[in-house]
Amino acid sequence: MLGHWRGRPLHTGHPLDGLLEAYGWRGKAFHTSEDVDPLVFDLGARTLSLDPRWVLL
Repeated sequence: MLGHWRGRPLHTGHPLDGLLEAYGWRGKAFHTSEDVDPLVFDLGARTLSLDPRWVLL
């Protein structure tokens, strides 16, 4: 399961549905079983990984 995984939206009817996709969410990156980037975003030629504990909505 290691590597970069492309995410797809799961529409649930929640008021924040589509928010991640609107900001260029790409998926997740698994480096080891304990080291994971759960939020990976496309920035054109680069990607940005964020820790959701520190993301303010």
